[in-house]
Amino acid sequence: MFAPLHHVSLLTRYAEENHFFYTTLLGLRFVKKTVNQENHKMLHYYYGDYAGTPGSVITFFVVAALANRYDNDHFLNSIGLKIPKGSLHFWEQRLTEAQTIFTKEQNTLYFQDRDQVTIRLVEVEQPSLAKALQVQNSIPGDKQILGLLSTEFHVADLEKTAEFFYRLLGWKTDQGYLQLNGTDFIQLVQTDTAEKTRMGRGSMDHVAFSIKDETALDHLYKKAKQQG
Repeated sequence: MFAPLHHVSLLTRYAEENHFFYTTLLGLRFVKKTVNQENHKMLHYYYGDYAGTPGSVITFFVVAALANRYDNDHFLNSIGLKIPKGSLHFWEQRLTEAQTIFTKEQNTLYFQDRDQVTIRLVEVEQPSLAKALQVQNSIPGDKQILGLLSTEFHVADLEKTAEFFYRLLGWKTDQGYLQLNGTDFIQLVQTDTAEKTRMGRGSMDHVAFSIKDETALDHLYKKAKQQG
């Protein structure tokens, strides 16, 4: 299945705790350790399925002196992750054993990492990961995380944001949701303050979307220029 959400990238202060959380607890593979292309002194951690498949990847820029974040007038927030049907109970037990506080709503578990990033594990009607994409760890292959599901765009003007996505990408918004395929989505959330957002621990730096090929990318580039 084509994954419209390519990857999400965030900021972490806690390199060791971050590595433990996403590999040992969530069972993702530590795909690679590299650096920020714009700042070679800043480490960049990549997590995903075994092959680092687009649609499975979460990355973190490691900033040791990072201060608190302040989510106010506009910001990106939360990582929604898909898990196979019938695996929710397994993940409840796993989080409980790890003494990770979570809440449950229907087919979804909510909890946070060390940087207070909100994680959502959601059961979906999708097959388990292919053998070649499964990570060799303590999580059974039929219970492993399938990939990215969603994130949230918190914005001051819902209509202008929805219009932007429709004009440029043709994505329609329905009751605050940009539905990207049968499961994956972006939720648009209204903010209610004019106070400035300040990036910090757990802030989401960007969301990347997949596109079919270079021809489609070139078409989109020209369309963006025309739209200013």
